[in-house]
Amino acid sequence: MAIIRNKLSIEIEPTVPEVCAVISAVMAYYPGQEVKVLEGIRESLSKRIAEINSLEPSGDSDKEVEA
Repeated sequence: MAIIRNKLSIEIEPTVPEVCAVISAVMAYYPGQEVKVLEGIRESLSKRIAEINSLEPSGDSDKEVEA
């Protein structure tokens, strides 16, 4: 029996546009479910932002991010 696996290998510079490009590329693996996947990403990002904000002293979260 054939075993078929999709493998996604990514090399990026850690910039916002490249992360967005990865998200767009991954959508090909979830046809018709883009909104569901993006909502999951949004939820995960919100949780991570809350974690970071709870660890940082106030005022340090306004650092510039390379876009």
